[in-house]
Amino acid sequence: MSATPAPAEIERVVLITGAASGIGAELARQIAGPDTAFVLHTRARRDALEAVASTLADQGAHSICVTGDLADPATAPALAGAAQDAYGRLDQVVSAAGYARRGALADTGADDLEAAWRAMTLGTFALAKATLPLVTQSPAPRFVAVSSFGAAHYPENGLFMASAAAKAGLESLIRTIAAEHAARGVPVNAVAPGYTEKDGGHSSLSTEGWEAIKADIPMRRLGRREEVAGLIAYLLGPLGGYVTGQVLRVDGGLTL
Repeated sequence: MSATPAPAEIERVVLITGAASGIGAELARQIAGPDTAFVLHTRARRDALEAVASTLADQGAHSICVTGDLADPATAPALAGAAQDAYGRLDQVVSAAGYARRGALADTGADDLEAAWRAMTLGTFALAKATLPLVTQSPAPRFVAVSSFGAAHYPENGLFMASAAAKAGLESLIRTIAAEHAARGVPVNAVAPGYTEKDGGHSSLSTEGWEAIKADIPMRRLGRREEVAGLIAYLLGPLGGYVTGQVLRVDGGLTL
């Protein structure tokens, strides 16, 4: 873990899991500034995470970097403890760590299903258990999880059985946590991206395969990371405080 001292003018401390790339990294860049401090997490990509932290420092933000597998029961408490030790508080949490595993029933083993559940559903559960006692003390508390279109869209030739099941569980979990914390003034939501451009581009399918996917999206294009991160930034901001218990889909109409 590396730390930069936090100045007194910091207005919020934000924990982002899966912050080494993709939506997590983009969100951090969008909301970074001298008034924001970060706890940045990645499972193992330490160099990439520190590169993100360096970019945030250029924007005047302060951050600490923490690595760990969210499937490990010790990781979520360690993240909460890191925020407490470095800043004495934690205001907002974004659970953006996760992955997509393509495969139907014949291609999916019980171990694949369990691994997805542990990484995403149980990982988010553990993160909420560890961090919400701190977040509920904040004047601007927020908890946002990143889900996926896979939990609501089931094309015959493009199934994500293991990760879709995990994300569906995550969405139910988020609604339950939201119901419990609404009276405490803590908004809890999920954002579900559709097919979204990734760092370095897509390589798992051919150009023809991606064109076929775009043809299945009403808006006929992939989403952009900044579009998904922008919605999360809104939920974290002062105008997002009356939205709770929602799964907000940023998918170009894919799940219409």
